[in-house]
Amino acid sequence: MTAGGQVIAQREVDCKTNEITVFKPLLTPLDLADTVVTFDALHSQTEHARFLAEDKQAHYIAVIKGNHPTLRQELKRLSW
Repeated sequence: MTAGGQVIAQREVDCKTNEITVFKPLLTPLDLADTVVTFDALHSQTEHARFLAEDKQAHYIAVIKGNHPTLRQELKRLSW
């Protein structure tokens, strides 16, 4: 994560786990209120979105791929 070109948080992912399990522990100590968090499709999960919006009061931009057909259909129905 960077702010003005500086790394403000990073975490090594152990070979016995994956990035999904370190998403919340990495972001928990940060004040993300009214910030925008971006992440790739791997982190486009309901719990991650809920955590950011409700717990951290942050906004997010998520990548939604074809393996989420129901969500993609819901997004297409929105009046952007």
